[in-house]
Amino acid sequence: MGRLRDVALTLLVTIPVGVGVAVLRPPLTLTPLLVGVGGALALEAVLLSYRTQVRALWDNWTIQAVAVTVALGVVALAVATVGSTVLLVVLSGAVTYLSVVFFVELRERLTERQ
Repeated sequence: MGRLRDVALTLLVTIPVGVGVAVLRPPLTLTPLLVGVGGALALEAVLLSYRTQVRALWDNWTIQAVAVTVALGVVALAVATVGSTVLLVVLSGAVTYLSVVFFVELRERLTERQ
């Protein structure tokens, strides 16, 4: 259930950000995409090293709700102050995270079959 919940929470941020990209049409350049991908992978690496503490904190639904709300608020504030390119950073980071979850889940399912 943890991964499914994490994906659902990620989509609560990813969908409005994707809509923002579609509406605001920021210039598509490689730099914000690489920042998003690199940032997501770096964050996952750090959080993985504190897996037990992160999981204990993240299992609290209040923390989850606050995290999604704060993420959306920070993205909105960043777009207003820095510009719509921020949406590309966030979207590429979210898609990277969802891809990591997909491949971890796929690996586990393939391993179970053996």
